[in-house]
Parts: sequence; structure tokens; C-alpha cells
Amino acid sequence: MRVRWTSIIVHVLFLTAFFYVPLFIMPDFSVRVKPEEWRTTIIVNNLMGVIIFYINYYFLIPRFIFSGNYSKYTIYLIAIFLVCLAGPYCINVILDYLYSRNPSASSLNFIVGTILVSMTGSVLAFAMRFSEDWKRIRQEKKDLENEMRATELLYLKKQLNPHFFFNTLNGIYAMIIKKSPLAPKAVLLLSNLMRYVLYDSDHPMVELENEVKYVTDYIEMQRIRLSDNNHVSLSVKGDMKQINILPLVFIPFVENAFKYGVSSEVESNIVIDIHYVDNYILFSCMNDVNENNISSFHSGIGISNSVKRLDMTYPGKYSLTTYAAGGKYYVELNIDLSC
Repeated sequence: MRVRWTSIIVHVLFLTAFFYVPLFIMPDFSVRVKPEEWRTTIIVNNLMGVIIFYINYYFLIPRFIFSGNYSKYTIYLIAIFLVCLAGPYCINVILDYLYSRNPSASSLNFIVGTILVSMTGSVLAFAMRFSEDWKRIRQEKKDLENEMRATELLYLKKQLNPHFFFNTLNGIYAMIIKKSPLAPKAVLLLSNLMRYVLYDSDHPMVELENEVKYVTDYIEMQRIRLSDNNHVSLSVKGDMKQINILPLVFIPFVENAFKYGVSSEVESNIVIDIHYVDNYILFSCMNDVNENNISSFHSGIGISNSVKRLDMTYPGKYSLTTYAAGGKYYVELNIDLSC
């Protein structure tokens, strides 16, 4: 609707300028021409120019220029130009008779004026038509890119969710095999997680507070199956209400920490921090890891999809650092939410 109104305004301004600007550059009537003759000449000439303009704008350019049929465009333009030239010429003959002018001089001036105005109309038609079509094509390209981006994000998230639930169900299955009394609680927590994934996260953005609650529930569920020699710490700081973020952005890194950083044989630690400070989200995750498992942190559907989603949603506004040192693996994700 905005584009349509903009086009209407441009056309109104064009018509106004085309008809009225020449009135401000009138010649010296006492020497060259009478005022009524000048006004009549301007009206007729500009009318021909407007006709040429709109025939080009709505018919010739879209039908022949955009399709690459330049020869037909030239033929039609010349034909229409001659018709428009013949009309003013006949009118000029009548004006010569009415104003008792010298036919040869006035006719020549009239014809030259009509040619110049008609050429101006054609040039303006090209300029406006190509300008509007360029804007339209750019907007269509932008809309298509946004649609493709949304489709790819949805595809990546759909890949992420089965991957997460596959690992989670494996953990609950192991608890059931061991007949753990905590299995029902794990199933309830998983139900809450699934509700978030299927409903709450089915939007381009979610509140940071809800995303952190999702991570908290996930950690609580994992604690059920951990042994006493496994220690998990979660630190959350900052006012996270009404702060939007990409859904399911932290969970692949948290999931990997539990997948590769927990051992039933030796003591292991997982430390997770989620802080919100001055439009910045600071996420870090540290876990003990066996040297043989370090390469596994860089692979997998969950991590690769998360990086792609971050690239598409926060291009140039996030940093992700992963490294191993001293038998520990570190993930540091910083997201700039400022405009």
C-alpha cells in the first residue's frame, strides 16, 4: 500500500511540474509572442508529452522493452510520435488562423516544441518505469530472501529437535532399564521440555527468561541420572524479562557438555553461566572432557545447525569461541542484541 501511494504522489507531482513549470519561464511577450498564444502552445505541447509518457509507461516499455523486443518498440514509438506530431500541427494551423500569425514561423516553433516535449516525456517514462520496477524487484528479492531464510531456519530447527529428543529418550530408556524410581520425574520433565519445543519455541524469537527456564529444566532432568561424582553448576544473572532471543540456541552446547563431559568412573564438573548485561547475552559452558572426545565437540547435527542459525539470525553480531585446555572444554557465546 505504501508503494502504491508513493507512485500516485510521484505521478501527481510529475503532471503538476510538466504543466505548470513552463509558465514560470514565459518569454518576453512584448517582443516574441502573445501570452494567450504561449499558454495555448504550452497546453497542447505538454498534452502530447503526457500522452507519449503514459503510452510508454503503461504499454510500450512493459510489453516490448522488458521482453527484449526493441524493434517493435521503435516502430510503435515512431508511429505514435508521428500521430502526436500531426495532431498539434493541425491545431497549430487553426491557431495561426485565429491569432493571424505567420504560419511558417509559428508552425516550425510549434513542431520543435512538440518534439522536445515528446522526447522529454519518453525519457521521463523510462526513468520512472525503470526506477519503480527496480524498487519492486528489490522488494520482491528481499521478501524472497526473508521467506527462504525463515524456511531454512525452520528446517534447521526441525533437525535440531529430533536430535535433542533422541539423546534425551536414550537417557530415560537407560533409567527405565535400571528401574530407577526417578524415571517418572524424568518423563514429566521431558514432557515439559517437549511442550516448550513444540509450542513455545515455534516462533522466530522467544523470551530469554523462557529459554533459560528450558535450559534449567534440561539440567534438572540430567541431574536425575548423574552419579555423586558428577557436579553441575548453573549461574543466571540479569533481568531477562521481555528480552527476545533465538529459540533453542543454548541447548546444543549444554547437551554436548553432558554427552561428552560426564563420567560415571571419575569426578567431572560442568559449569554453565548465562548472563544478560547491557543488551549482551553472555553464555559460557565448561566441562571436563576426555582427550579422546575433544574432536567430537566440533561435529554433530546440533552444533553445526546452531552455528548456521546464529549466522542467519545474528550476522556480525555474535561471537562463538570453543577451545580445549587442561582437560576441559570451553564454549563462549556472546550475542549483541542492540539495534
